[in-house]
Amino acid sequence: MSMRSVWLRRLPALLFWLGVVFCLGVAWKLGPDALTALARFCAHEWAGLLVWMLAQLTLSAAAWRCYVAAYGGDWIRWSTAFRHLGLLLVGKYIPGGVFGFVARLYAADPGLRSRQLAAGVSEQLIGAGIATGLGGLCYLAAWTRNAAWLAAIVLLPWLALGAIKLVFGVLARVHSKWVLPVSTHDRALLFAAGASLIQQMLWAVIVGWLAWAAFGASGYAALGAAGAYGIAVGAGILVLISPGGIGVREGAMTAFAGIWLGVDHALVLAAMLRLLSVGMDLIAGVFTVCFFPKPGIDSAEHEVSR
Repeated sequence: MSMRSVWLRRLPALLFWLGVVFCLGVAWKLGPDALTALARFCAHEWAGLLVWMLAQLTLSAAAWRCYVAAYGGDWIRWSTAFRHLGLLLVGKYIPGGVFGFVARLYAADPGLRSRQLAAGVSEQLIGAGIATGLGGLCYLAAWTRNAAWLAAIVLLPWLALGAIKLVFGVLARVHSKWVLPVSTHDRALLFAAGASLIQQMLWAVIVGWLAWAAFGASGYAALGAAGAYGIAVGAGILVLISPGGIGVREGAMTAFAGIWLGVDHALVLAAMLRLLSVGMDLIAGVFTVCFFPKPGIDSAEHEVSR
């Protein structure tokens, strides 16, 4: 085995542990205000948050299985999906913002990397689109005080499916070197978009609840804060150079939620949400360590599961 092959096999593990260091650094620097606000919650509320985090991670793993199946035709194992999830969520904290994506890509079998690249690009674009679309609809409903806008939420997965096909088609026409494998399983891609929508809706519920529980926000104000977070998440995903969307997400959240909560409360809420996000990412990292003590390239014989 060549030295290059050895380093490629070790790359996911190196990026993972480096990501853990930066992830813990982010948690350390979030400041006492967010910790003080979160410390007010009771044991049963923390238990609910833990269940919520585990549900989010399960939905993320389920969506990734669908994305890979959409471009590869095979279903990776749940354990592999959770491993890839941990690599992505922890590695994204390394400055540069793309190292989680790279770690997950190089953890895959070399023969599947082009398809996993297509799956990963779809995941990021659809995730950004769903988050922004849901956030925009929530914000619009709060701004106009008309909840009827929320009915359009059901259209988001279908719009995401059409948009990603359009993007891939445009890339193929612009330059032949940018051609990515096309989806061979559109239903799986639609299911992935649906899982992403459910995830973002769960985030909206938590944001609204925190705005109400911590700052006494009214119904439409809490909905506006939830919409602001969705828009902020979309912006954080699209600004690739920002590790984990740090700074971008908080800035957008403060700007949009400040209208409903005031700037000071919006800043604290953004820090609280970042803490929850970091905690969830670290849990995903724990799953990766427990399932795969020595992260490397997936063994092909363990890759397919029906």
